[in-house]
Amino acid sequence: METNHQVLLDLNYLYTVNADRCKQYANAREETSDGALRDCFLQLVRQSADHQQEIAGLIQDSGGQVEEGTTVSGGLYNLWIDVRSALSGGNAEAIIKAVQCAERANIDRYEELLAESQELPEEVRAVLERQLWQFRNALRTLDRLEQEFSGEKDQTKLNSHAN
Repeated sequence: METNHQVLLDLNYLYTVNADRCKQYANAREETSDGALRDCFLQLVRQSADHQQEIAGLIQDSGGQVEEGTTVSGGLYNLWIDVRSALSGGNAEAIIKAVQCAERANIDRYEELLAESQELPEEVRAVLERQLWQFRNALRTLDRLEQEFSGEKDQTKLNSHAN
């Protein structure tokens, strides 16, 4: 049976995942001038902050304390977003691809924890499954945005060849 200590460790881990996610989208937002992308990334920063607040409440309700920090992989994804943006000159499609990669990793973290933590309290599991659903929805939005920006680039190429 899962101990309260393990639940607190798991929740603190996901708290840091969301802290990393918040930074990832804030960094991505700074790297683009596209208004639609900036709005999307701001919405995802806010969603991550909401997730952190929810998880902090679960930690406190379980008698624990929130441990601030970030994950090593989260820091690497932040660096990757910065490098990819710098190398692409702030290209929107490159930025989207970088955050898609980070979002897939976030989804994997949640899925792995939920699969391995069979004895999470029902209310904790419900919150984490809802947050995972929101991550998946965010990834679908990013996939759609990537297609839109990729389509715009393809259309620009077609127009330049027609001239």
